[in-house]
Amino acid sequence: MRTPGLARLGRGPLAFLDVLDHAVHYDQTNTVNALAGTTLRCPSLPDYLPVLVRHVLDVAAKTTPDVGDDTVDPLD
Repeated sequence: MRTPGLARLGRGPLAFLDVLDHAVHYDQTNTVNALAGTTLRCPSLPDYLPVLVRHVLDVAAKTTPDVGDDTVDPLD
């Protein structure tokens, strides 16, 4: 948590902390095969990434309690 900027991430949804150090490779091969013969296609990342980010921000806003000065932050 001493990396510049990382402390700010720690204040967001805790789900992000679990995946920060995991190498991930997403493969849409099975999805493309399942959609074969239809008019449906997987969108490119730039097309749907803003929607995913907005969803995470909306969920975080709903689940983040108001923090008063007397609240103990376990990340500090």
